[in-house]
Amino acid sequence: MMDVKLLQGKRCRAERAIIGHQGVVKANTEGTIQHVINNLDRQLINVEWDNGLTMYAFPDEVAIQEKEETLAPLRWEDDGSITYDRTSWSQDCH
Repeated sequence: MMDVKLLQGKRCRAERAIIGHQGVVKANTEGTIQHVINNLDRQLINVEWDNGLTMYAFPDEVAIQEKEETLAPLRWEDDGSITYDRTSWSQDCH
């Protein structure tokens, strides 16, 4: 399990279209993580998207930018924790 406070302020990208109460965030839209909350035993990531919307997303809907131009997909574990999907990282990201 990772410290979700480490996600605050990180850049991310929508892995697919995300439909929410404010509208639609298209796939590949980038944004900045504001905070992470726990709701009904699941984690939600609040993102301020570059298209002007601020919406919650599930961990499997976003990829985190670790280094410039490098995005690491998140994986939502069965216990509700968030981990990086290190299997999809390139060698220079380790």
